[in-house]
Amino acid sequence: MSTSPNYARPPLRWITRRARCLQNGFGIARREALRFAVIDYAWFQGMHTLTLVQGGRSHG
Repeated sequence: MSTSPNYARPPLRWITRRARCLQNGFGIARREALRFAVIDYAWFQGMHTLTLVQGGRSHG
């Protein structure tokens, strides 16, 4: 078992935490907060394209 980090996917915990901070700080909808959090992560990592894992159900 490898203990090295896997950078193939963005750290979803970081993105959801950032989205929550954006929601509370600016009073925006969760969907918009998630979109901005993904953009923030992409800029933080120096990437211009970032694809989130698709699927699942919306809880909002």
